[in-house]
Amino acid sequence: MAGAVQGDARTVDDLDGRQAILNELRARYGTPDHKREPVSRERAEKCGAVEIVVTRMAGRKVHAKEKVAWGWEAP
Repeated sequence: MAGAVQGDARTVDDLDGRQAILNELRARYGTPDHKREPVSRERAEKCGAVEIVVTRMAGRKVHAKEKVAWGWEAP
């Protein structure tokens, strides 16, 4: 599969914003059997976070002998 992604990325310097993003990631990858504890403020101070906003994607996928192209653009 091949494709392209366009958008914007920014480093999250705000500590509260960084902590919120890190907590969202931890919650996303937790499981019912292994819940993730929230990231402490001290831990967030030592981590980095990058917010990525995708505005456009395109790609192609090969199914048997048929090539399928797809695209998406943010409203």
